[in-house]
Amino acid sequence: MNTLFMHCRPGFEGEVCSEIADLAARLDVSGYAKARPDTACAEFICTEADGAERLMNGQRFNALIFPRQWARGLFVDLPETDRISVILAQLSTFPTCGSLWLEVV
Repeated sequence: MNTLFMHCRPGFEGEVCSEIADLAARLDVSGYAKARPDTACAEFICTEADGAERLMNGQRFNALIFPRQWARGLFVDLPETDRISVILAQLSTFPTCGSLWLEVV
């Protein structure tokens, strides 16, 4: 689980990458940020297995400016059709969650 995924407003992907790269430097987490313009998404790829967890534990989310949401873990490629079956299969391995947020980007 060495990837930190961040959702942001479209057009602010670069700012998210800069903000998370600064945080990683302060917390001594090595890796790199990447984003595609106008996708509303950015990632920080950590070179250490616990890097994403350290980023999330080292900073209160509400103190960040540009990310709207963040998550760490392995990301699943979804087929164009029947995406819900793949998502449900993945969720079956999760512990009970307090809430679920679905946002289409």
